[in-house]
Amino acid sequence: MEMKPSQKYDVFLSYRREGGQETALLLYERLTRAGYRVAFDLETLRSGRFDEQLLQTIASCKDVLVILGPHALDRCSDREDWVRQEIACALRNGLNVVPLLLRGFAFPPPATLPEDIRGLTFRQGVEASMSHFDSTFQRLEHLLRAKPVWFHRRMTWIMAALAGIALLAAGLHSFLPSKGTIRQTDAPSYPSSRSEIQQLNEVVSVVSRQAEAYQEAARARSALVSRAYRAAQVSVPSVLEAEIPPFRRSLASAIDKLVKERPPATAFDALRTSPIPIDVYGALFDVTEQELYEDLQHLPAILSFYADPNNPLSKSDRLDGIDRQATLIQLKAQWYALGVFELFQDVAPSALLDFRKLTPAFTDIPRLSQAWPSDREQLEIEQLAINEQIQKTLRDATALAGKLNLETASDRAALEQLLVQSGISSNRATELTGRYAVLAAKQTDLSATEGFLAAKKEALYAKFKPLPSDDSGILWSKALRFRAVHMEEAALEALAFLAERDSPDFRPGAVRAMEAICKLGESVPFDSGVMVSAYEPPAVSHAVFQPGDVIVAHDGSFIRHVDDWKTAPGSTYRFWRLDDDGVFQPRESILPPDQPRVGLVEIAETED
Repeated sequence: MEMKPSQKYDVFLSYRREGGQETALLLYERLTRAGYRVAFDLETLRSGRFDEQLLQTIASCKDVLVILGPHALDRCSDREDWVRQEIACALRNGLNVVPLLLRGFAFPPPATLPEDIRGLTFRQGVEASMSHFDSTFQRLEHLLRAKPVWFHRRMTWIMAALAGIALLAAGLHSFLPSKGTIRQTDAPSYPSSRSEIQQLNEVVSVVSRQAEAYQEAARARSALVSRAYRAAQVSVPSVLEAEIPPFRRSLASAIDKLVKERPPATAFDALRTSPIPIDVYGALFDVTEQELYEDLQHLPAILSFYADPNNPLSKSDRLDGIDRQATLIQLKAQWYALGVFELFQDVAPSALLDFRKLTPAFTDIPRLSQAWPSDREQLEIEQLAINEQIQKTLRDATALAGKLNLETASDRAALEQLLVQSGISSNRATELTGRYAVLAAKQTDLSATEGFLAAKKEALYAKFKPLPSDDSGILWSKALRFRAVHMEEAALEALAFLAERDSPDFRPGAVRAMEAICKLGESVPFDSGVMVSAYEPPAVSHAVFQPGDVIVAHDGSFIRHVDDWKTAPGSTYRFWRLDDDGVFQPRESILPPDQPRVGLVEIAETED
């Protein structure tokens, strides 16, 4: 991955190529799929001195993940060592540095490390388990300061070119947001004043120029795809090569325009009192810039692979791969148009007449030039339809990738022959190639299942979406429901509403503790218990407990639910308390007599 100083990143991955690159690739894939903008250097900047570009890239991030294999710090005594300089730069800039400890790694005594990286040994790290990487990733994500772009709206765009092994090794991905929540409001009345009209006109002007830049990129991508198709048909790769330089110039120009058009933070703040959704407004820039950066970096290589008559795929499969790219480009353009529609969903149509007169000119964003959705329901239906097309395109691309993986040795028989030549028995070779084919099919099924689960989570959020009008008990129950299905962001949304009110039943300490539990996920140090939510009026204190304490045992007996609770003066209670640093600390205390009763709530959803 080529890192650009003008690109915005959330996380920087620092690693030693020997023993760390595979983990770095895996982390890059998982973080980008989750919506983080990751600076991941595949040695492209390590060909010379530790230059200013890399320094700027590291300093611009909020988090730096340091992947530490068994010998990762061995060469750090050398001042010119890349890993040392990356760590030192992160510590010097006060970034959130998180060590990921691979099997076999142990920190040396701090005094043996150079002074500029000694602070690494005092940072909270995560021990990696490759066999349980999902759990490792969750623990790692909870330590990050950065937040994924476009909350509630991100979705993985796996580059359909999973097609070449070299591309797979580079971990190529691009992103498109998934269907967002359609805001439910009355008939639009905005803008209704002169200041609101001026405010809207400024947004319309910015979006118009942004659409012009996006159209420039869309036209360049379409031209490149058409040339790749022609090159594949005549089996002459040079037909495509001539189109690549103008493509790169066009996309670089479009990206530069998007960066220049991005409104300042004050412009977003001014929109907070308007019905224009600032999350969608910001996402139109974040996601579009990311999309174009990914295509600038990877689309020529992907299409060159398909245009090459010497790759393992048949001509029909190579043409099919190019078709997949064309389909994805069209879907991206449609999604961009729907983003514009959602941005102006709560604006009176009469106020957008001038903008709508411009849209027929956007011929390379055809959906934008057509009739706008008549209402929220139609917009949501279109979003669902595009998501279904995306899932189908990605399933087809996955199937093609699986086919390529099996045909990399020309065909299955040739692969079996290679295995036999390596010393494996003929029967065993046949069994292994058969299993490989099954795994490729299961990968396709897995992609479909992931899409199904994502749709289910969206439906669950729509059904149980936290509302400011919900009473405190309902908000707590919704938080537990979302936490049970690993929708921690939705759970935190419910708790945020609860934190805004002064509820006598859920004191701030209890809300803060539950927020910490949601953020910790599987890293929480207890798996059951009951939480103290408040003191029983008129009490304002307690000799042992305070709101937010999670009580787990009474005289050696586990307390898993509220029904297990017993008030017994003289008994010993074990519980966990959240400290000022956001860490749960174990405690044990004997309950004295004459203490007020406390309110107790579940910390996990109970089965009916």
